[in-house]
Amino acid sequence: MANAAKPLRELLADIKWLIDKGRADEPAVLYMPKIEAARRRANKEKSHRVVFVCTPETKSEFETQRDRYISLAVNKEIGFTIMCQILAAVSDDVIQGMASADQKVIDAGQSEG
Repeated sequence: MANAAKPLRELLADIKWLIDKGRADEPAVLYMPKIEAARRRANKEKSHRVVFVCTPETKSEFETQRDRYISLAVNKEIGFTIMCQILAAVSDDVIQGMASADQKVIDAGQSEG
């Protein structure tokens, strides 16, 4: 289960404990879900979210590749631009051929069951 958000007054005790343990100079981020949600709704940066429905395996692979591109490009926007350029460089014939081959594998697996 993910860590549940705590009220600020509870976080204060955690922060004091960390400071007492010598971690006062360690980088940290204060994330407040309601403020972040309001910031996303306002969308002053004019950012857009991409949402697609997929399997957990596909999501994991996509996130792995996304993180790879971003870390190698050292910049999120450049990483995404490179991903799009690579996707655009693949011909329709190659995409259709790969899709057909994948479908044959799926069909073969279903006929065995």
